[in-house]
Amino acid sequence: MALKYTTGVERPDGSDRHSFPSGHTAQAFLAASIVHTEFRDKSQWYGVGAYTIATSVAALRMLNNRHWQSDVVAGAGLGILSAHLGYLTHRNRWGRQPNLGKRIGHVSASPWQYQDATGVRLVLQLR
Repeated sequence: MALKYTTGVERPDGSDRHSFPSGHTAQAFLAASIVHTEFRDKSQWYGVGAYTIATSVAALRMLNNRHWQSDVVAGAGLGILSAHLGYLTHRNRWGRQPNLGKRIGHVSASPWQYQDATGVRLVLQLR
């Protein structure tokens, strides 16, 4: 993730300077947000379970001395934001009612991962 290399925050164990934000936490909260959104009509407990697991991932990243608290809070925020952006930009692709207004292009956002980097990919297509 470009943010890890830009900020250069040292890990608590001193192993490198790629601590902020926590990519594992971001992925866990991204998945929890998707589970919550997709299954909230069936039972609230799917979301509770998913967010409990995501919170456990964040806590274990700190307990294993790999991230600071600010790293996991930022990672959780990025994961949740990524899920909401994905749903906001792709609602027409997943069977939701299409936007009947005129469109001059298409904007989409999706989670992105390459090796140890995690982020959001934004695509703008103009017509």
